[in-house]
Amino acid sequence: MYGEFCNHLKFNDNNHMKEVVVQTYECLHKDPALPVRLNAAITMKELLRNDEACNMLKPHLKEILEAYLKLMQEIESEELVNALEEIVSLYNEEIGPFAIQLTEHLVSSYQRLVQTNPEDDDGEAALAAQGCVVTIRRIIDSVSKNNELIQKIEEIAIPLLMHSLTPDGLDSIEDALDCITMILYHGADGRVSPRMWKLFP
Repeated sequence: MYGEFCNHLKFNDNNHMKEVVVQTYECLHKDPALPVRLNAAITMKELLRNDEACNMLKPHLKEILEAYLKLMQEIESEELVNALEEIVSLYNEEIGPFAIQLTEHLVSSYQRLVQTNPEDDDGEAALAAQGCVVTIRRIIDSVSKNNELIQKIEEIAIPLLMHSLTPDGLDSIEDALDCITMILYHGADGRVSPRMWKLFP
């Protein structure tokens, strides 16, 4: 319920909002039931649009990201990937220390998702795969001033970027091209790496 309506509700008691945040975090991080953790993850995205909730959870960003990555290994969900994208966007200045781990998991998830037959899940996996590319784009944007990180992300993301330029990867081509552009612009001091040249026919 809070995930649907929290942005439209006004809380007279700040303690109520704090309790909602704490309970959602506990469900995401500790509940053994997958449906509970998934709903908590989707609700968390909405709660974080509240400035107070966002500030409360900032010290726990590492644990939150780890919980999302664990969930992504357990279930294919467009909503889950979209929620992670939102968190990367909201905490863009704090993402740097987690950029490599996030990119590795997102590339791995993308590679798994694109192997799914769209007829088996009504295209859910394809949308989730596209969300992985969007999230990587946001990560690159967040660390764009860190040349070393950009080069590491480039190395990790190359298989995903190459796939996006094939007929099977066209759903993600727009965001992948944005990733390529940002890597080229912010990467190795204006030089194009041998890896990136492979993307050009």
